[in-house]
Amino acid sequence: MITTNISAENSPRQTNPSDGVRRIRRISRYLRAIVLIYLVVLPGYATVCILASSRGGSPGWHWGPHGAGVSLAEQWMAGISGIIYLGMAVIFYRLLNLLEQGTYFAIANVRLLRWLGNLAFANGLLGVVAPVVVSNVITFPTILLAPFFSPWVIGGLVIIMFSHIMEEACKLREEQALTV
Repeated sequence: MITTNISAENSPRQTNPSDGVRRIRRISRYLRAIVLIYLVVLPGYATVCILASSRGGSPGWHWGPHGAGVSLAEQWMAGISGIIYLGMAVIFYRLLNLLEQGTYFAIANVRLLRWLGNLAFANGLLGVVAPVVVSNVITFPTILLAPFFSPWVIGGLVIIMFSHIMEEACKLREEQALTV
């Protein structure tokens, strides 16, 4: 009589990730590296350029009190935009961490996606409003149509829509897990 030993390696409940999961993890790692470059290298380079310009070795930027020629409104708009970009990068990095860990349909992902969409939408609106704030001139046909042509506004709305779809998928998954 021949006996076979079925080990955990040959069992159908194997924990090895599928090709799709491996692809998701690999792409997530690459994107996380890109986001880290965005968060660390680029601000570091900007800091070096600012320090070089303050010592006379100007790379073409002129900094002084209140930005030397840049209005206070422009500085505020640039600061708000920078904060939005930083928030988007941090949230995107956190979302990629969850995806790499194998968390796909979870409420945490939905929340992060919704935040990402809201920040993208806010950045688009800021891009529409900033020229008006800086120039103090409102042109009605342009201001009414500008949000429809902003990729940030449209992209933000699409991301928000996907977050709602994922929320429904999470609810359906929970209901299915309770069904016997």
